[in-house]
Amino acid sequence: MTKTEFLDTLRRRLAGMSPREIDDVIGDYTTHFTDGAAAGRSEEDIAAALGDPMRCASSKHLGQIGA
Repeated sequence: MTKTEFLDTLRRRLAGMSPREIDDVIGDYTTHFTDGAAAGRSEEDIAAALGDPMRCASSKHLGQIGA
């Protein structure tokens, strides 16, 4: 999965959160891709290490409920 695919899937799955919260989450994951690329890792490797974007979104939603 590429960076774009990962972030697009994540953004879609975060629907229901406020735009600011979505932007914060996307920004965090974008940083992971930027840092990984700077270290010479491929987008696919970074996405695999981050895990399933649908699962990532679910845990962000649960975190929002618990906050």
